[in-house]
Amino acid sequence: RCLDLCLSSDLKALSVITEVQLSKEPEPIISYFQLDTTLLSDCLPEVTRMARKFTHISTLLQVT
Repeated sequence: RCLDLCLSSDLKALSVITEVQLSKEPEPIISYFQLDTTLLSDCLPEVTRMARKFTHISTLLQVT
């Protein structure tokens, strides 16, 4: 299952944390990987601006 997704504000990286429970293992396996999503920022500058605004708003909401 996916535990967390985080898209960088410049849209150049997507970080993913997953948890997998194997039937023979007592503890789940936690994995972290990062995907290069530079294509998003190169092709969609308006999406980049929106992502930055969203990140800014999210930061403000966490502070208050």
